[in-house]
Amino acid sequence: MDINEAHEKNSAYKPLVAFTLDVEPDNQWENHHNVDVTNVDYLDRLQALCERYNVKPTYLVTYAVATNERAVAVLRNVVERNHVEIGAHLHPWDNPPFMDNHHDVEYQAFPHDLPLPLFQEKMEMLTEVIGEAFPAPRCYRAGRWGFCAEHIRVLERLGYTTDMSVTPLDDRGDKFAIPPELGGKGGRDYMAAPLVPYHPDYADERRVGHAALVEVPLTANFTRRPPAVVRRIYPSLPSLMMRGLRKSRLLRPVWAQPTWFSLDELGRMLDVCLRDRHPVLNFTFHSSEVMPGGSPRFRTPEAIDRLYEKLERLLARLTWIPVRFVTLGDATDLLLADGAVARGD
Repeated sequence: MDINEAHEKNSAYKPLVAFTLDVEPDNQWENHHNVDVTNVDYLDRLQALCERYNVKPTYLVTYAVATNERAVAVLRNVVERNHVEIGAHLHPWDNPPFMDNHHDVEYQAFPHDLPLPLFQEKMEMLTEVIGEAFPAPRCYRAGRWGFCAEHIRVLERLGYTTDMSVTPLDDRGDKFAIPPELGGKGGRDYMAAPLVPYHPDYADERRVGHAALVEVPLTANFTRRPPAVVRRIYPSLPSLMMRGLRKSRLLRPVWAQPTWFSLDELGRMLDVCLRDRHPVLNFTFHSSEVMPGGSPRFRTPEAIDRLYEKLERLLARLTWIPVRFVTLGDATDLLLADGAVARGD
């Protein structure tokens, strides 16, 4: 069954769809010290595609972007042309103030590697510079998905309503930025986090709780719908067994990242989400991925053309479901109004 057939069985169900882009300097994968933001000039082609399908993207900008006059001018033009939203994306290594030992500059530090007071100062600075050029940001994603429960109250105090840093079915615990011997904490384990929007717990961002903040996780699911008991125990399976299930394709997780997964994989994953009536589908990729040479995966104009062909086919499929394209902030408002955000008992 494809995603259109899955939706026919739930004809009254019309999911919200958000495309959220991390707008950051060019090719941060290969040189995180690079502050060139040439890739922002390439957003016109993407924006034209979005306008053709009535997509309302959410652009999450870093400090390097928000303080670059050329990038701000391009984004202002985009905001004026279409209903888009500007949010915040924290890269600790280019966002002052910095650690005295500069470990947050030397390494691609996770935001949760930072002492909490420093995280707050960086977020205050980022929120301020974005607010000088655009409406005050409401939506946030941590650089390198480095979000933790301690950050919730900081974000709430700064006026954020939505976080989108959680990646369910994914454990990044073996990935380090600042080395552990220097105090690095490693990536976050979001394996057991909810798949649908929820109010996180102030003590654990991966659990449903009572925070005012709404977590809209990156959409993720398996390429086939597993029995409930298998879904429940999957996060606790040994890593070797997980790898075996993925390689055999018996239980393969896919995330809503069009630059990483094929249309077939995305379609199968979305089929499961639609069967489970997910209220929102949250897609993401990077602004630098639409510029030739802006990322390791898309080095040539031909590679970019193939990406755009994939995006067009994906949007065409989504349009036929049908769905409602929204910014992430608008999605949060609608989800709250409909009581579609899980809250702890």
